[in-house]
Amino acid sequence: MHVRLLTELSDLDHVLPDWRTLYHASGRSPFQNPELHRIWWQHLGLREGWTPLIALGYHYGTLVAVASFAIRRSRMLRILEWAGTAAFDYPDILLSDSADPGALWQAVRQSGYFDIARLRWVRSDTTSRQPLTGFAHKIGDDQLIHAINLAHSNSQAWFASLPKSMRAEHREKLRLIEKRGPVAMRQATQPEAIRKAVQTLVRFKAEWSRSRGTETVYLSDNLDLYFEDVAMAACRDQTLHLTTLDCGDESLAVHLGFAGRDGLYYYVSSYDIAAAKLSPGRVHMNLLVMWAIDNGLHRFDFLRGDADYKTRLGTASRCLEDYMFSHGLIGSAALQAFLWQQNRRAARAEPGQDMLTAGARGLSNAVSGGADA
Repeated sequence: MHVRLLTELSDLDHVLPDWRTLYHASGRSPFQNPELHRIWWQHLGLREGWTPLIALGYHYGTLVAVASFAIRRSRMLRILEWAGTAAFDYPDILLSDSADPGALWQAVRQSGYFDIARLRWVRSDTTSRQPLTGFAHKIGDDQLIHAINLAHSNSQAWFASLPKSMRAEHREKLRLIEKRGPVAMRQATQPEAIRKAVQTLVRFKAEWSRSRGTETVYLSDNLDLYFEDVAMAACRDQTLHLTTLDCGDESLAVHLGFAGRDGLYYYVSSYDIAAAKLSPGRVHMNLLVMWAIDNGLHRFDFLRGDADYKTRLGTASRCLEDYMFSHGLIGSAALQAFLWQQNRRAARAEPGQDMLTAGARGLSNAVSGGADA
């Protein structure tokens, strides 16, 4: 395999056609869609200070592998992560069936563009995991992902399998919503409907954040344009599943997800906080599960997150792992200091911190030799 490293975003347009071809032939999840990566760079990556490191593997001139990474400086360290960090679930190398990723990993490790690589959320059944176990350090606790395995004959059979209290709650909330007007779950498939649904989704998310006094990404400027572009790209890819739960002419809940060969991905959802007592988000989610069953999908994937409804409805079916490796003397010293801190915290049974925040602080302290400012 011949490996080319792309470090200038201006070169991305030249490789997108081949990347799309490889994705359509070998992609395992919607998050490997190169259009989503391009949109992330356009709206978020560059604005947040990331620079690209995209490894492209060729076999006799044909693109057979893509590893999409991003690098950001934290104090004296250059930290490499998956591109689309925090925005995409299930990051992984995109690889044709016959390709060996060894040369790709070797080129990245020897590139000299980073000091520390921190690759989070590696699924245990992905092509990336086996190579990483050979040279990287597994860090932190595993994260369990919950999903509903849709083995039911129809949606009513699934609903009947729920605990009596959950069935009663769904029926009662739906009855209360129906008192306000006719209820329907509508799928947005046309550009204008997609824009309207996305704007409503981001507005609901922002109102939810303000009501709780929390700072979230949904309060950022132009975030609706980012999700609109994501939805349009998924629509072109024929993986978009964007629905609203409507009561009359009013939307009470919105979900932006993906329907692919691996099932329905429950990606971003929200609801009108003014109607919170009616639980429109929960009603909408139940209707989505029923839609997935009736449309022949075999999995309802809740993706990352620890919400209680995920454990109540789904089973722990996938495991995500975090890995780290280093390059150069500075990176090696910082990584060893981080691992020492992690072992020390574990031995003292200290409460865990957010791994990204704790990691950046520990690594930068190890290099600078001083306290975090």
